[in-house]
Amino acid sequence: MKAAGAAGGLFLMGKAPALAQGTQELTFLTGEDGKDTQAVWAKMFKEFTDKNKSVSAVVPEYLNPDEALSRLSILLNTGQAPDVGKFDDVELTALAYNGMLEPVTDIVEAIGVPEGARLRYKGEDYFVPSDIGIPMMFYRKDWFDKAGLQAPKGWDDYLKAAETLTDKSQRRYGDLLVTNPSSGYTTNVALNQAWSNGGLFFDWIDGKWQVVVDQHKDELTQTIEWFKKRTAFSPVSANYAYAQVNQAFAAGNVAMIEYPGARTLNYLHSDFPDIEKVTGVAPVPANKKPAVKLSNGGLCIFKKQGRDPAAAKALVRSMVESPLYLEWLWTVPGHLVPTNKALFLGKWREHEFFKAHPDLLATIDAAYPSGYSAVTGPVATKGPDLNPAASSVFRAGVYASLIGSPILDGTSAEQTLGAIAKSMQTAMDKLKT
Repeated sequence: MKAAGAAGGLFLMGKAPALAQGTQELTFLTGEDGKDTQAVWAKMFKEFTDKNKSVSAVVPEYLNPDEALSRLSILLNTGQAPDVGKFDDVELTALAYNGMLEPVTDIVEAIGVPEGARLRYKGEDYFVPSDIGIPMMFYRKDWFDKAGLQAPKGWDDYLKAAETLTDKSQRRYGDLLVTNPSSGYTTNVALNQAWSNGGLFFDWIDGKWQVVVDQHKDELTQTIEWFKKRTAFSPVSANYAYAQVNQAFAAGNVAMIEYPGARTLNYLHSDFPDIEKVTGVAPVPANKKPAVKLSNGGLCIFKKQGRDPAAAKALVRSMVESPLYLEWLWTVPGHLVPTNKALFLGKWREHEFFKAHPDLLATIDAAYPSGYSAVTGPVATKGPDLNPAASSVFRAGVYASLIGSPILDGTSAEQTLGAIAKSMQTAMDKLKT
């Protein structure tokens, strides 16, 4: 497979769908609040309307991730769904299951999405993959060098480094364990590290999803105990969300953080260049398997009564096939990894940011394209259906209780896992009815 277009479009070109005659506006909703990304999309939209005279304008609505989901709920409940949306696989799975999305299998097949990147539900594709987020660890190289330490690779190494670099008299901590049960950050970390220890919550068995918490209680209990040990080297009950994690690292209070993508390094580059210079990047320390919980982003088309989706499909295709696609990914270099392997191995990696941070590129290379999706489990050549129950419990913060319940509430591992299994089975039972 080769990338389309001299500037590196996402997938192979195919015949674009014809648009209906007449002038119309298309609406676009996303939880991307980055101004640089929005500026590139504005150029994409103009490029699209210049070529497609049947569409007078693309009208975007940019909100932060939480606000976007609340706004989407209101729009769907009032019959005013946007035409096109940009969300991640967890949200899109719930939307597909609830019948809110148009199937886009024709687009996915026309542009040549690799099998391992396709996320299907009952044989249909409901979003066009556009980018992948890979978790990574950021650490203070200067502190590590002074202490004679290397970046940790496993759980035991991580604890030793965290202990060595903790000096509570100076309010300096080796680790930052976020126990906030309502934070998506906590959910991502809990799920990622459980998987790294071989602990599964759902598994695809005999052609269907099943809850397997009891079968993996030993691995999940070990994960809980490891999180509890980390509290000795972290601020007490760090009640943070994503932004506060980056701010704590930039403030020089923390030696190591885990983050789902390279936004930390881009944040430092923009606002704290002195900290950027002494920051290293490495794979997230794991126990039995690599800790690679992938965040899969994509574009979707919402159902609208009486609406021909041809124009919306044309917009989606233009966004992933445009020469500006590479510029979109580069708005946060290293945070947005292309789904297409040919582009990943090609022009995408030529950005100056990677030359300045070769350890960032090495970390991404070590993870791509393997890993886990929250809604398909292990990424395979041809994976199972999307798991709406996994989407439900992810959004409800059930995974976060793996950290929050034992540490904040003093709940035993057995009680914690029992409650998690019950929540998951409830979600599965709802699907059956």
